[in-house]
Amino acid sequence: MRFARYPSAVFLLLLFTACSRDRLILPNSSVLLPADGRTHTVTTIVRQSGSVLTPAQIESASPELHFAPHPGNSLAVLVRAP
Repeated sequence: MRFARYPSAVFLLLLFTACSRDRLILPNSSVLLPADGRTHTVTTIVRQSGSVLTPAQIESASPELHFAPHPGNSLAVLVRAP
C-alpha cells in the first residue's frame, strides 16, 4: 500500500486569513494517508481568538486542499488520498 505524507508545515504556508491580528492554530504533526483514493480529514484549524472560522475565510494555493465546517468554531482540512 502506498502512503502520502502531508506535513502540517505545508498547511501553514498555504493558508491565508482576512484577519491580520488573529492567528490560525494547527497541530504540528504529519499525516500518512492510505492510497485508497478517498477523502480524509488530515487536521483541524482554529483561530487563536476562538472566533468562528468559515471555509469562505480561507484560501488555499493547492487545489487538493478543501475545508469543511467542524464543531467548535474550527475547520476540517480535507485531502483526497492518491
